[in-house]
Order: sequence, then C-alpha cells, then structure tokens
Amino acid sequence: MGNGLTRDKVMVACVVGEVTLIVQPALDNNVDRIHLIHYVKRGAEKNDRAEFYQSFYDETSRRLADAGVEVVEHSDAETYIFRRMMGEVYEILFEEVVQKGSMVYVNLSGGTPEYSAAAAICSMMYREVEIFTASKGHDDRVIDYDQLRRNATKDGKLVGSCSAIGRTYPVEKFPIERPDENLLRAFRIYSVISGSDLRNSNTVVIRNLILQNVWLAKGPLERGAAVKGTSVELERADRGYACPRSKQLEYLSRQRGEAVQYYRIYVRGWEDRGWIEKVPRSKKYAITSEGATVLEVFCPGRVIGFGPGDIAVQETKYFED
Repeated sequence: MGNGLTRDKVMVACVVGEVTLIVQPALDNNVDRIHLIHYVKRGAEKNDRAEFYQSFYDETSRRLADAGVEVVEHSDAETYIFRRMMGEVYEILFEEVVQKGSMVYVNLSGGTPEYSAAAAICSMMYREVEIFTASKGHDDRVIDYDQLRRNATKDGKLVGSCSAIGRTYPVEKFPIERPDENLLRAFRIYSVISGSDLRNSNTVVIRNLILQNVWLAKGPLERGAAVKGTSVELERADRGYACPRSKQLEYLSRQRGEAVQYYRIYVRGWEDRGWIEKVPRSKKYAITSEGATVLEVFCPGRVIGFGPGDIAVQETKYFED
C-alpha cells in the first residue's frame, strides 16, 4: 500500500477463462493491488458452466493473495455488456488515478471483447495509465499443436473454436471526438518541417500553414484564402518569398501578430494534448511518442499531402522594389 510518499502500483484485469495471463503480469510488475472484474451468476441461474468459470476467478484470486497482492473483486457488472464494462472500468480508473494518484496498468488479456474494448477506451482518457496485452508462451502452452488442430477441426474442415454460431449481438458504440481537423493538418505540416534539414523556425511553419490554407481555418477554404491579411500576402513567391523593402514595417507587424496566434492556437493546443513537449533547458519543442502516434493514425499522406518537397522556404527576407 502507498504511504503518502510512494504511489501504489495497481492493475485492472478481467477474469474469464485464464489464470496465468492475469497472475504473471501482476507479479512481474510487483503490483500492490489488483482489481479483478468477473461476472457471477447467482441463485437459480448458477450451473456447471458458471461454476467452471468461477473456478478461474477463485484460482486467480488465491494465487495473487498468496503472493501478497491485495485483490479487489468486481462481480456485479456483466462482462459481456460493453456499457457496463465502460462504467466499471471508468469508476476504477477514476478512483485509482484521480482520487488516489496510483500508477495503473490495465491488462487487456484474458477478458471478454467488451471488456477489452471498454478498458482500452477508458485507459486512453488518462495519460497516467499504461495499457498492455500478454502473449502466451509457445513452449508452455497447455494445448499442444496437434490437439489445437483437432479442436479447431470438424469433419476434416477447419472451423475454429466452434462449427456454428448462435445469434449476433451489436456492440454499443461510445462517442469519441476525433482530434480537431485544423490542429491535425497543422501538426502534420509542423512535423514535416521539424523533421527536415531546414532551420525549424516559427516563421517557416507559419508561412507553410498559410500557403496550405490551414492557418486559423475553421473549415475548408478556397485555395489561397488563408493568405489574405497575413505576412505572406506581402511576400513574392517569384522572388523567393521575399518582401518588398518598402513594406518592411507592415510585414514585421503582421509577423509579430502571427507569432502570438501561432503559439496560442497551435503550439499550446499541441502541448495541451500531449503531442509536443518542451525540450529541457531550451525554447524548442519535440514531438512526443503520443504525438507520433497521432501523426501515424490521423495524419497519413492521404489526409494531407504535404512532404519535405512541399516546404516553402524564404530565400531572402527583403528585396529592393
């Protein structure tokens, strides 16, 4: 248990038909406490099948308790109902992360598909929570290959774990807003520029956000619409994006305003979402692992076609007009 100076290490798992996949990760991570979710049929509903699955929970709980791990049982919510699993996991994470400040690991292995989906979604709401799955060791499987093959075959044909299905059940959806489209498109441009060999300055990023019609856009814009009223409007593309010397004061004034907006809307927006972080003892920022995931998932080339060859670079700042 935590003593106020150290954080409790806590795990969340769902027990259906596995023991080792739950017990071993808990012991390997030296957790203080584990929340075990399972569903118990009561009274007249109990049968041999229910008793069989109960035995998995009993054995899992016994092994963990014998190893000194505090076991918290959750047996009221149906593990096959997504909505119920969302509520159960969310309540556990809120208590452990928000109220107790625990380090939490969420095990997606061994539970129902509804639990795994709900647990993954809930866990992503908390940056402090680590999600993992456990694979089965090939050399220590209870069922060998030949038996596995026989169990998956009927009448000489591969069928998997069953040869017929009952009814299908729709899985409830949980509404999650995708990241803001403008922030995503801007982040893609920022990542390309920051990953290039060019000098990564705010003005380079801002210029390209403007030229790509992303700058401060609330929705799709006509080509070139974002340029109006910006410093880029004063630049000449045919002169290497230089500004006429006669418009220097207006140019600098617009750039100062753009730098403030860029930090307030984009940099702070990316930082608040955990996509970038300040480099220690520096004014620079670096893309985080979470930001890299966002880029890979939400910002592939087909979403915004912007690569290193598309970067507009200013060759010289002013030209004499």
